[in-house]
Amino acid sequence: MDMKFLLILTLITAASAQKCRGTFFNNKYYNMEVLKEGLNRVKQMIYSSKENSVYFIYDQGGILYNGGAGYYNLNNHQAGFFMGIRNATSLAVDNNKNRIYIGCAEGLYAVTDGNLPERFPISEPILSLYYKDDLYFTNIRRKVYKFDLDGVKLVPEMRYDFADNIIVDDDNNLFFLKDKKVNRVKLDTGAPAFEVTEFPVNLMTMDVDGKLYVATNDGIYLYNRYKYALDKISNLKNVKALSFDKKWDPIYVVFDLLVRLKNPVECYEDNDAFFK
Repeated sequence: MDMKFLLILTLITAASAQKCRGTFFNNKYYNMEVLKEGLNRVKQMIYSSKENSVYFIYDQGGILYNGGAGYYNLNNHQAGFFMGIRNATSLAVDNNKNRIYIGCAEGLYAVTDGNLPERFPISEPILSLYYKDDLYFTNIRRKVYKFDLDGVKLVPEMRYDFADNIIVDDDNNLFFLKDKKVNRVKLDTGAPAFEVTEFPVNLMTMDVDGKLYVATNDGIYLYNRYKYALDKISNLKNVKALSFDKKWDPIYVVFDLLVRLKNPVECYEDNDAFFK
């Protein structure tokens, strides 16, 4: 049996129950649409609402890391990649300015109209990026900085801490992935960080409402800001990248497939039983 067909069948049956058809995600059942095949070794993905496109970092292969930055337009289904960016590592989006930031071994690039990368005045290797009013990034030493009109400044709350990946929410919380564990610190308070997860996490992402999701080997979890805890919302496994479009539909990469969950079905079951 074809491996990709077996994978898709496994995902559908694992996320379905006897009474409801479809892929279960956050209290809804969705139809699954494979958008594109052949996305090898994807490491991160973001969504641009102005372009209605997803942008992703992928490993082009070789003995040494050779990261590239690509995109897929959800309107016309065209895909492409950015030339001239060596060892791309991370992405961030400023939807107000319709600008995509790309971090790489040589520093920072920005992409606006025409998908032409433009060099920004940061020349050190960048590990991760996130845009929330200002641009936040981590360097190769895993230190967290903010880049604004006043220049580059170390985030005070992270002076003695380290991060592999970062996200800032609407409540001025900085979530950061350190050694595969999610931590949270309140910015502009001087308060210490504390650990959110005791189990390993593969990636973090946010939807258009500013809700935090994490993917693990066991499934997808949603951060509950009222309980300061994570609630499991899907059994989807092997997810390499996760984002959400402007309709709140999940888009993710599993193995080398770009998948979108769309057209949620009106169906209700015992969700506690689903996760058993």
